[in-house]
Amino acid sequence: MRRMLLLCLLLCCCCQLKAQTIYSQKQLEEDLKTFRHLLTHTNPILTKEERNDLDQTLSTTIKLLPPEGATALAFIDYIKASKINTGYDDHAGVFLGEQVFPFSDIYFPFPVHILDDRILVNTEKARVPFGSMILSINGMRTAEIVKKLAGEGDRNNFRRHKLSQAFPYVFYKEYGASNKFIIIYKDSINSRNEKSITYDATGLNGIKEEAVSAVFPLIRDARSGPFSVQTQFFPESKTYYLRLLSFGSVPDTYKQIERSFDSVFKDIRLKEVRNLILDIRENNGGLLDVPGLLFSYLTDSVVYETYKQKMLPVKNIPLDNLKQIDFMPTSSKAEAKKRMYRLYDGFTITNNRSEKEVRFKRSPSPYRFSGNTCLLVNGGTFSAATYFAALFKSHKRGPVFGSTVGGSIKGITAGHTLLYELPNTKIQVTLPLAYITFDDSLYHATGNEYIAPDTKVPFELAYPYFLKKLDWGININAGQ
Repeated sequence: MRRMLLLCLLLCCCCQLKAQTIYSQKQLEEDLKTFRHLLTHTNPILTKEERNDLDQTLSTTIKLLPPEGATALAFIDYIKASKINTGYDDHAGVFLGEQVFPFSDIYFPFPVHILDDRILVNTEKARVPFGSMILSINGMRTAEIVKKLAGEGDRNNFRRHKLSQAFPYVFYKEYGASNKFIIIYKDSINSRNEKSITYDATGLNGIKEEAVSAVFPLIRDARSGPFSVQTQFFPESKTYYLRLLSFGSVPDTYKQIERSFDSVFKDIRLKEVRNLILDIRENNGGLLDVPGLLFSYLTDSVVYETYKQKMLPVKNIPLDNLKQIDFMPTSSKAEAKKRMYRLYDGFTITNNRSEKEVRFKRSPSPYRFSGNTCLLVNGGTFSAATYFAALFKSHKRGPVFGSTVGGSIKGITAGHTLLYELPNTKIQVTLPLAYITFDDSLYHATGNEYIAPDTKVPFELAYPYFLKKLDWGININAGQ
């Protein structure tokens, strides 16, 4: 079971920048008690014994809070030190706004991009050339920095993939403030010459200004507006590129998404496509009934899906401090209560758990594509996108390229997302409501909890495309 994701993901919101607030011991105690209550009354995984252990651990942590008070960042350190074990995956999160960080010039000064365990310069405005490989920062080797900030192994692929965007904040959170950064780098993969440069740190405004100059990701917003896809056609090779930015979310409807797929696959037929590149890199998931829908456009036979959802009974779920349900704001406790009950449609209560089994019989779409298809995945492939990768691989629909996905196929904590705000520090906590497990046959067919590509795209192949500011996924597979 995983520990609470206290590599803090960052909500970089626009806010009035000010000095860090010191919260009193009483305020911190109230926030920690609220945090404890939320975890023990929403978590669908923990046994009674594990729930009691978590409650006791956080009760002990409350007693350790300093009498002089602390900042929100220091408060997070107390929670980290407790080493609570919740079982959540990276659907759960602790979100810190910029207001909890010092405004002063103490942060790493320019955008970077993490590729494997290498840190690359991700801007043309730095005094270090774009694409240079940073070997060390303030005497620390970059491979060790990535390991320290995001962990290692398949379980942490999603965090490692997301580290690029939050690097200045997470680096400061782990290593503390620095007025200067001594950077050792080389500007070519084949270069034997290491170069050194000393950079002044930057402040919060500097981070935002520099972020605009970042080259990658080439697509900045993977979820904007209604459900959408990106397509490109290469007439010479009769190759069609289809990128899914998500698998939909509220308020998208199943019918809207189905109409989008109908339109795309009609276009594929019209163009007499021979090869399809299906790209779900950076796809963080969405509605769990959409992966099977998409696969119905890629199969000539009926496909059966089965998965189970477990949640604590609705009467257990706290409504105080609840700000959003499935990313939609709640206007009052009464309105939130009505919405919560609707989430439990079709569930039955067994052993103090609300459970539901979902079954689909997917018939092939009349617009299905039966030609050559390859799938692109990476550490940003998560949640429902991981489930689609499992369907694709288990049915042997085609080769999979890229790097190991970011989410597990054995079980995910997802389904519905609750967002709470602690009363004093205003730290936001997202907690998934359901624990979802898939049919064992799917896991056995994929052979791995974290789906690995058939062909891994190594750093040596992806890096030249990075230097050219090109997407390897499109260009390699389209013969460019």
